[in-house]
This record gives sequence, C-alpha cells and structure tokens, in this order.
Amino acid sequence: MGSTRAVRTAVPVAVLGALTFFGTVHAGADPVAEPGEGRAEVLARARAWVDRGVPYGINDFTDGYRRDSSGFIAMAWSLPDNPTTRTLPEHGVRIDRDQLQPGDILLWTSPDPRAPGHARLFGGWKDPAHTVYWVFEETAPQARYHEYTWADTAPAFVPYRSDAFPGGPATTDPTTPTPAPPTSPTLPTPPTPVVPAPTTTDTPAPTSPAVTPATTPPVITTTEATNDEGVSRERNTPGHA
Repeated sequence: MGSTRAVRTAVPVAVLGALTFFGTVHAGADPVAEPGEGRAEVLARARAWVDRGVPYGINDFTDGYRRDSSGFIAMAWSLPDNPTTRTLPEHGVRIDRDQLQPGDILLWTSPDPRAPGHARLFGGWKDPAHTVYWVFEETAPQARYHEYTWADTAPAFVPYRSDAFPGGPATTDPTTPTPAPPTSPTLPTPPTPVVPAPTTTDTPAPTSPAVTPATTPPVITTTEATNDEGVSRERNTPGHA
C-alpha cells in the first residue's frame, strides 16, 4: 500500500515538472529565432516590396520604413527604427562568407562619412561553388531582385546576421531556390474599337468636264502656192497668216 501511494504521488510531480520546464523554455524563446521560420518571414517581407515595385526614395517612407537600402533591411528584419548603413551593425553580428544564410545581409559602408553606403538582403547561392548569389535590395529606381558574383563583391561588402537569428554554420543545402522574378501588374485589355460598316449608298462617279475639240487651223492658200519657198513657209506656220 505504501509503495502504491508513493508512485501515485511521484507521477503528478514529474508531469508538473516537465510541463513547467517546457513552458518556461517556450515562453523564453524568441519566435523569430526559430530555424527557418524567421528567415522565411524576412524574405517574404522583402519580396513584398519587390513585387510592389516600391520606388527608391531616401527621404520617403513606406510601411513606416525609409525607402533606401538600410530602410529596406530594417523593414525586412522588422526593426523598431530606421538605421543607416553605419548603424545597421548595431542590430546584428558580423559573420563569415561560409556562414551566409537567406535573410542575412551584405553591407558596404562608404569610407566617406558624409556619403551613404549600401545594404543587400542575401537570398541564397546560385551554385554549389558559392560564386554567384542573389539578393533583394532597394536601389534606384525601385526595390528589385538581382544576382551578383562574389568576385565582384568581396571585400567591399561585409556579411552580417540579425540579432534575431540563431548562429551556426550554413545550411546543408549549398544552394537556395531562386524565387520567380516579380511580375508586372496585369493591365486590363482595352476594348476593341467598333468600326462602322460602310454604307451601301452608291455615290455617282464624278463627271469629267466636257472637252472642246481642238479647232483645226485653217489652211491658208496664196497665189504663191506654186512657190516652193512660200509653200514651205506657210505649211510650217499654220494659223499665223
């Protein structure tokens, strides 16, 4: 009897302890940091601007974010403010090229403190050798999808990862599927103009003006008709007697 009572007491305690443990871990976890889910959301937010063709504007805002490269990253990362390319590193950590995963960024900071830099949202590698990659970025004239070679990128652009993402090596799949290019908005088909059918009323053909037949000049005869010189002169000058 005593042993049965001890088992009955221990089971609820163990279950309660397990529920408390898992509940604490879940409550303290950052939902954005869950593998895969947060990165997919980041790319989806960036793709929305690309699909909408949000125009570049360093002094303009959409969805509360500045329409330049750093504002684009702030929107994709769902940051609470609008950092510049110089303050973006405060929201992430520097990583290596081999650690790049979709949702990380490539950041270039201008050596001139008065000039703006540029940031690209890394989408994935196009080949197993990691020589070509694709990005979403906000640049003139509008947000776009674009592909770059690493040879033309390094060392100007430095990889960074958002604080919301977990660290670790790159995914086992060396390439990331390339999204379909954004489509242009579908425009309504203009109506086909209706051409009225030609009328069947016969139009009389225009009449030509009456032509007056030319008057044959009179033949002038003279007493010099037998004169060769006179005949020749009169025949060459009809009507001018």
